[in-house]
Order: sequence, then structure tokens, then C-alpha cells
Amino acid sequence: AVFYCTISFIQIYKENLMDLLQPGVNRCQIREDTTHGLWITDATAIPVATADDCLRLMAIGDKNRVVASTRQNIESSRSHSVFIVSIAKQNVLDRSESVSQLYLVDLAGSESVDKTGSEGQRLEEAKYINTSLLALRNVIRALVQGTPHVPYRDSKITRLLQNSFGGNSKTFLIVCCSPAAYNQRETVS
Repeated sequence: AVFYCTISFIQIYKENLMDLLQPGVNRCQIREDTTHGLWITDATAIPVATADDCLRLMAIGDKNRVVASTRQNIESSRSHSVFIVSIAKQNVLDRSESVSQLYLVDLAGSESVDKTGSEGQRLEEAKYINTSLLALRNVIRALVQGTPHVPYRDSKITRLLQNSFGGNSKTFLIVCCSPAAYNQRETVS
């Protein structure tokens, strides 16, 4: 068997997928079929051999993320980012292939417009951020409650992470939230 590893890094900015490793590609799409499952069209997939290669690409992509200053954060992420590590195993005898993926997701935090002072473009971004986080909450709630319909298609982030919520996937969530009473409402929601 032959193994190979590739890295892709995208951001979801105002419900548009953008390639962070090739900044000119601003309209990546999520596609699905029975052979390949979910994938992102036009996303760069760069072969890597070491952890240092991965970290270098993460740093490059991170510099291309949309950030802006708000009252609460001088460098506020205005997008969700997804760093995708794909590991493929190819059988040299029959050319069959199996692929595993690791998604490292950095979600933009929910925003209280009153606290951030967002207006204009920042306000528009905040609406998209909060709407997509609500969609993620609704997907998790539907899965926990065992409802027959799970609203994966309500947001690009939930659609992209759909495979991470079922099948033989393992999903871990690390939450960084403010312990301040001032931020309790956003933290709890």
C-alpha cells in the first residue's frame, strides 16, 4: 500500500467558501455524490510529508483569513475556517483507495452587536456568523434528540461538517469561551 497526505484550508465568509491557500479562488462549492461523498470544488490540496509542512500551510492560510477590529476584539475572525488533513491509502495491486480526513475547525465566535459596536460591513458579517452558529446548534440539537430530519443544509458549515456527525466519525469539540459574567448570555447560547 502507498500512503499520501494532502492539506486544504478554506474559510466560510458570509456563507461563501474561499480557499485560504490560493486566495484568488473565492467561490469553492460543496458537492456530493455516492462515490466520493462530500468534497469541496476548486479547493487547493497540497501534498505534505511532515508536521512542519502542515504547520507552514496553516500559517500561510491563517494570514489570508478575513479579520477586522471590533470593540471586543482587535483581530476578530470574520469567518469560520476549516483546515483539512486528508490521508489516502492506495492498494498497489488493485488501485483501490480509501481516504480519511481530519477537520480542524475554528468557528468565529457569536457576536452581540451591542457589545461589538458592529455596523456596516461588520454588522453584515456578524449576521452571517450568528446565523451559521445557530444552524450548528440546531443540527446538534436534532442529532441529540433523534429527530428524523437534521437540518444540515441550513448553513455551509453544517453541510461541510455533515460527515463528521455520523457514520464511523469521531467528533470532539473544544470550546473557548469567556468566563466573565458580562459575556454569559453569548456563552450559554
